[in-house]
Amino acid sequence: MVAFILFIVLAVMWVLLAVPRQREARRHNAVVSSLARGDEIMTGGGIYGTVVDVSDEHILLEVAPATIMKVARRAVATRVEADIDLTADRPVASDGTRPVTSDGTRAVGFNSDSTVDATAPDHPED
Repeated sequence: MVAFILFIVLAVMWVLLAVPRQREARRHNAVVSSLARGDEIMTGGGIYGTVVDVSDEHILLEVAPATIMKVARRAVATRVEADIDLTADRPVASDGTRPVTSDGTRAVGFNSDSTVDATAPDHPED
């Protein structure tokens, strides 16, 4: 009788723990195997980008204009369905050089095309 109860408990634990993990692994493998040029994806580290090239082990991911990263295929978390425009409704400084934050100050370290500006000062001008 004790062996039967132990078997039932182990079976329930397997159903609750292993089956969802296997289902998620199948879904992830399907996403990774179906990657194609032009797909919008998010990596496990939260980096969004567009697939530029696909090989057996790696993908080339464009994360910004003319900025391409080499990423392992297994690092892809999901395909992004919605096209998110990160620059929409983003205020720009009157001189057009740096974005303006929600409190009206300039965002330091970025130039007009939202790439890092190494010549930017450490703090906003007053």
